[in-house]
Amino acid sequence: MKSNKNNVKLSQLILNKKNYPRKGIDYDRVNQYVDCINEGDRFPDIQVIHNQNNNLTKQDTNQYEVIDGAHRLKAFQKLGFETIEVEILITDEDPLFLAAERTGNTKELSPSEACDVAKRLYINNPDRNIKDIAKAVKRSVRSVQGYLKSLIAEYEQTREIKLIKMKQLGIPFDRIAKRLGYADSSSVRKHFDIMDTQRLFNNIISDYAKGFDPPKLSEKYSLSLPLIFNVILKEKSDKERFKELNWGLRTWDLWNFNDCDYRFGDDWPGRIPGQLVAHILFFCSKDNPSNPMLILDPMAGGGVVPDICLAFNRKCWSFDGVNRVDERPEIENFVWNVPMTFPFKSKQKPDLIIFDPPYFNKKDNEYSEKLKNSISCLSRADYLNWFDEWFIKAKELSKKGTILAFLHSDWRDFQNTSFMDEDDSQLISQHHFISLMIKAGWSIKGIIDCPLSSERFQAGMISHMQEKRILGVIRRNLIIALLK
Repeated sequence: MKSNKNNVKLSQLILNKKNYPRKGIDYDRVNQYVDCINEGDRFPDIQVIHNQNNNLTKQDTNQYEVIDGAHRLKAFQKLGFETIEVEILITDEDPLFLAAERTGNTKELSPSEACDVAKRLYINNPDRNIKDIAKAVKRSVRSVQGYLKSLIAEYEQTREIKLIKMKQLGIPFDRIAKRLGYADSSSVRKHFDIMDTQRLFNNIISDYAKGFDPPKLSEKYSLSLPLIFNVILKEKSDKERFKELNWGLRTWDLWNFNDCDYRFGDDWPGRIPGQLVAHILFFCSKDNPSNPMLILDPMAGGGVVPDICLAFNRKCWSFDGVNRVDERPEIENFVWNVPMTFPFKSKQKPDLIIFDPPYFNKKDNEYSEKLKNSISCLSRADYLNWFDEWFIKAKELSKKGTILAFLHSDWRDFQNTSFMDEDDSQLISQHHFISLMIKAGWSIKGIIDCPLSSERFQAGMISHMQEKRILGVIRRNLIIALLK
């Protein structure tokens, strides 16, 4: 492990409780260090790493997290030192592993501390070899296995649920392996083979026939509602699925759904109703139980599309720039950078692409920090240029007959400006996207109206708009394009 030494201010050193292996500071030891320092004794340098702010990808070079030497640090602080020499470790290792390995050099962890640290190490690194954890806490492998027995069982169950969900969505084993930390695709296949998934599904179907409703089944089997619907609606037709979900089926080109169904998708900026996605699947894909069609969701956000695909027995490959492997393993982490690359290499091409992109930076202040690295940060010009390239790449990803369902809402600069005085150079509407689609080689098949609710305009706001002759926007369109 590489390291270097440097003089730093004590104010730059922090003790992160999350990565500290002991229950607390022993102030008798601190006072012993104070006496020794006063007598001129020297000790090994305090070891630190750059402060990682709970995020391994971002480092604050002005602060350092103490890995070894917490009691020495307290002694130096008590004596009023302003600067000391430290050893800065350069490593990608888990800070808690580093701290635990070094703790036993002075005083062994107590049994309760060893148990606590072993559990924290396992939670942070569930695929780490138990021998490594045992070595770090200075305990036998058997003892550590005892500490972790319940955690290991819980983790394996959680990982199996993730595996089932990704398998049901048709995600290839090599990508499942990468996403869930398996060695390779054959390891995933072996794990799936030894799981009695069909027995689980049969039990769910049996309980459903006995009168258990989906929420009760979700609670009993610790499965998400969309996965429960995947099992109990597997043999149903799309029309029957709409009925089971208590949804009406609109057979005209006005889909004015405004309420999001809590059963599908997470609370997320720009979340769309599950009913809208279900209608896209009904009219733009075929219900084929033996060979489900493949849906591509390039900006998955809160996961409405994969959830609906589970309920409607479609394969779905979803991608998003926000990495949520624990909550959403089926949404693979990918950012559509420029120049664009593909998120996967596969001979299989999507039958349908459902694309619900965020706005450009005119709405940036309404998005959370989760979306700050998305195309929502782009200027209007860069935003349209991005789509100019994306529609071409989407064509390369697709095959003859692939349908693109593109959902968007017009953007006009209307907040405090009368309709006649709006700056048209800031407008983005359906004709911009249609022009780019046609330019890229897509054929426009139809446009469906999916208006936003007018209820978001409150009485006071409406009065102000009328006074200023401001024309509000509730228009939202679903552009359906075909690759011939």
